[in-house]
Amino acid sequence: MRLTFNLCIIFSMVELLGCGPTELKSVIPANSEIVSTYADGKPKAIKVYTETNGAKEWTGEIQFHKNGTKSIEGAIKNGLHEGEWISWYDDGSLWSKGSFKNGIRDGRGIVYYRNGNIQIEGFYEKGERTGLWKSFDDEGNLISETDYSRGE
Repeated sequence: MRLTFNLCIIFSMVELLGCGPTELKSVIPANSEIVSTYADGKPKAIKVYTETNGAKEWTGEIQFHKNGTKSIEGAIKNGLHEGEWISWYDDGSLWSKGSFKNGIRDGRGIVYYRNGNIQIEGFYEKGERTGLWKSFDDEGNLISETDYSRGE
């Protein structure tokens, strides 16, 4: 009995993860629509919807790398990027985070190296860089600073 239960768990994990440890299957929400695919039929981009009182509203977008891992995900409001958007490298590691307001960059933006260290960080205000922006090497050492509040 216990062996059967363990085999069910193992088979479920294999189904969820796909054929190998680096090939992750895309999890596509039920309330979504595939809007573009790669030549092999894998999803390239999907739109996520929220349904309220029978009305369908576009509230998010997810894009995928060719290998099936997520490349970009974020919210949509009134057809425009809104809130935090996140991007990943094709191996699933975090690439960047950035905030939007009414489709325009607004708030903190960060780009990461594959090893997880920050490469660049700074702030946007109404689509323009503002304040102190910092760049780092892949070991996390500060290599430059630019102060956009002084017009640099």
